[in-house]
Amino acid sequence: GAVSMSEIDTFNKFMVGWRGNAIVVGRPTNAMSRDEALLFAAYLVSMADPSGEDFPKVLQAVQDR
Repeated sequence: GAVSMSEIDTFNKFMVGWRGNAIVVGRPTNAMSRDEALLFAAYLVSMADPSGEDFPKVLQAVQDR
């Protein structure tokens, strides 16, 4: 279902950031909840595709495989 923005914890708990030209994860994890996975994916996508132009194509390709 729809989640309101006020319900979403946007804290960067996985410490996703930049090191030079590479996206790094400072706190890897072996398992995560669905909500954590969505937050992690959002941080990765926001870093890798800040304009939002490329991700929809990649997402569709992954969903279609």
